[in-house]
Amino acid sequence: LRASMASEKEEEVGRLASEKEEEVGKLASENAKMVEKLTKEKVEMVEKLTNEKAEEVWRLTRQQEETVGKLTSEKAEMRSTAKAEVASWEEVVRKLTREKEEMVATLTREREEEVGR
Repeated sequence: LRASMASEKEEEVGRLASEKEEEVGKLASENAKMVEKLTKEKVEMVEKLTNEKAEEVWRLTRQQEETVGKLTSEKAEMRSTAKAEVASWEEVVRKLTREKEEMVATLTREREEEVGR
C-alpha cells in the first residue's frame, strides 16, 4: 500500500512538475514575444523620430540656403545700384568740371579782351 501511495505521489509530483514546466515555457514564450514586440515598437519609434529630425534638419538647411541666396542676391543688387549711382555722380562731377573749365576759359578770354582794349 505504501509503495502504491508513493508511486501515486511520484506520478502526481511528476505530473505537477510537467504542468509547471509547460506553464513556465508558455510564460517564457509569451514574455519573449512581448519583448520582441516592444523592441520592434521602440525601433520603429526611434526610426520615426530619426526621420522626423532628419527632415527638420533638411528643411532648416534648405531654408538657410534660400535665405543666404536671397541675401547674396540682395547684396549683389545693392552693389550694382551703388555702382550705378557712383557712375551717375561721377558723370555729374565731370559735367560740372567741364562747365567750370568753360566758364573759367570764357572769363579769362573776356578779361584778356578787356585788358587788350
